[in-house]
Amino acid sequence: GARVRLDLPSVSRRHARIWIEGETYLVEDLGSVNGTVINDSVRLAPRQPRVLDSGDKLRVGETTLHFLVG
Repeated sequence: GARVRLDLPSVSRRHARIWIEGETYLVEDLGSVNGTVINDSVRLAPRQPRVLDSGDKLRVGETTLHFLVG
């Protein structure tokens, strides 16, 4: 797996994780202080995986990442 480090005050050291099961990508918040939000509408509950689709926008703290597959 790969690790992405965002050295920013609003991002927890272990904020969220993304992984693949079969052909499905999943994301979960790891109990971060400032939360993880998908597409500016779905705030993830800690340790509750959610399917992540290509094109989704993932907000960790105050930083937005664009998730693309392929």
